[in-house]
Formats: sequence, structure tokens, C-alpha cells
Amino acid sequence: MFSAVISPASLPCWTWAGHILEGLVALGVVGESYSHLIPDAWLPPKFRSEHTRSIVGKWSTVILAVAIVLVVPVGIVKEIITDRIAEKAAGELARVKGPRNLSDDAVNKLTVDLKPFGSKPFTVGVPIGGLEPESRLDRQILSALLAAGWRLVPARNKDDARGQPAPNNGLITVPGIVGVKVFIGEARRSDFFEPSSVLIDALKGAGIAAELVVLPASDDIDPNAIHIRIGAKT
Repeated sequence: MFSAVISPASLPCWTWAGHILEGLVALGVVGESYSHLIPDAWLPPKFRSEHTRSIVGKWSTVILAVAIVLVVPVGIVKEIITDRIAEKAAGELARVKGPRNLSDDAVNKLTVDLKPFGSKPFTVGVPIGGLEPESRLDRQILSALLAAGWRLVPARNKDDARGQPAPNNGLITVPGIVGVKVFIGEARRSDFFEPSSVLIDALKGAGIAAELVVLPASDDIDPNAIHIRIGAKT
């Protein structure tokens, strides 16, 4: 309950509360000034009554006391919420600017989530020149998939394609990819779509741009494997 009260979403409410209290302080000060400081000569005749001054002074004191008492805790709550927003923004900035990585828990969860699908053939491609400094995303994905029982197979095209990649063990370099893309062929959609979606969701959950692409039967890529391509950071 308390966490909801001091959540970033509640900041507008606390800001309005602060404005209201500031207005009440100002109103109390005006009332006190009228009751005790302003001489009769400066007031219209109907406002010179001692009775009126006494009533206004009493209520002004109450309003001023309540507003002053509440201004401090409201200000503290606003400061706490503002600090939380700043910390969240700093964390998001660090994530955006920093290297793409999965947490250890995310890697383990990915393995657990993929195991029920059984062994799936896959390939991994990274940019020419490698990933951004300090990124271990390719190794993390490879480790999670192998632990789930997936099989790294050589990356190749169809037999009747215009060309073939250089001989490889399933790890290749690829140009022109931005973010992470997982390619599957239409011919094996029923086998590969769901496990590939689990992988995509895990990457997106870590704030990593990822997309699942189903290639038409006319594409040259071998449809008998899931092709994971880790491109440049967006």
C-alpha cells in the first residue's frame, strides 16, 4: 500500500497537494496580517470589526498551523518519489548506453523455458568485428541453448541456393543486421515458431531489441534450423 502511495505515478497528486498547502499557507498569512497587523485606516469600514478580526484570526491560525505541519511531510514524499524517478532514469540510460547482456537468472530461466521443446538445430551469427565492448550476449545465448539440449549446426543455405556460406561450425559473421533477429523458414514454422518466440521474449524482457522473422519458402536460407543473428546495437 505504502509503495503505491510513493510510486512515480503518484507524483502529480503529491505535487498538487504541495500547491494546495502553499496556497493555504499564503491564505493563513493574509488572514493573520488582517487580524493583527493591518491598521483600521487601511480597511473598508465593514472589515474594521474586532469580532470579524477575531474570527478571521482564529481560522487563519488553524489553517496556517495545519498547512505548515503538512508541508514538510508532503515535501519529503515528493523528494522520495523524485529520487526514485531519477534512479530509474539513470538505470535506463545505463542500460541503453551499456553493453547488451542477460543476467545469470535470465540465462538460467531461458534454459529452463526451452528444455520442454526438446532438441532444436540452430546457428548463431554476429557482426563482422564482434559485438559492442563488454557484451557477452552471443556466448550467453549459446550457453543457454546448448544447456537446453539444442544443437549447434553449420549455417548453410538450401542446396539450390545461389551460394553457400564459408564452411563453419554454426558460428558465423553477418553484415547488415541491427538488433537481434531470429529467422525461421515457413516450412518449419510449426516446429520452430514457439521456441523462437520464447527466446525473443527473454531478450525483450532484458530490454534487448529482438524480432522473430518467418521467411517465405522462396528464401535461400536453410529452413531446417533456427538462425539467430545478433547484429549491431540499436
